[in-house]
Amino acid sequence: MHDKDFAGRILGWVFYAQRPLKMSELQTALNFDSEDLSFVDESSSPDVIIQICGGLIDRNSDGLVDFTHALVRDYLRDHPLDKMTSNTTLSLACVIYCQYPVIENKCKTLELYQRKGEFKFSDYTASFWAVHAVHIVQSERNFKLEKAILETFSSDTRREAMEQLRDLYYTTGKSLLHVLVENGLSVIFMSPLNIEIERM
Repeated sequence: MHDKDFAGRILGWVFYAQRPLKMSELQTALNFDSEDLSFVDESSSPDVIIQICGGLIDRNSDGLVDFTHALVRDYLRDHPLDKMTSNTTLSLACVIYCQYPVIENKCKTLELYQRKGEFKFSDYTASFWAVHAVHIVQSERNFKLEKAILETFSSDTRREAMEQLRDLYYTTGKSLLHVLVENGLSVIFMSPLNIEIERM
């Protein structure tokens, strides 16, 4: 992979993230293959990730990655790079990560912390998958994303597991429609894709 392309992917994640990412979260996120809609098993070291962006990002003492100055974010908002990861890719990555088999069922509280420790991107995806998705669905209707959301959250047990990851004191028994409406994504429920998935 070319350094410029990789730097664009890194900067896109840092730019669109809804909170500063932990380095371990960013490493996982960068493994997302937007063509195959899967995560590959390869990681760049934190030093390489910082270095390849030429001083535009840094990691603080808490291990959080952010821009070295607010002006970097302002510049990228006005002049997005060609190779910069898009919000659509971020949204797809979050939803696809939620499809890991281990996140199919809720678990006991102690196991929940172990799950978050082992699957380092799960806390971010559970908290922000819908925030990223709503920007896409409301502006351009991306059917690849909508299908991934329906496939992921059609499972009752997975919805429970994701709610638990997001908030230990979650409301149980939410339906697919409830989750979509609550997150501003009700238009997906009316999609022909939903009917197709329900028949599967």
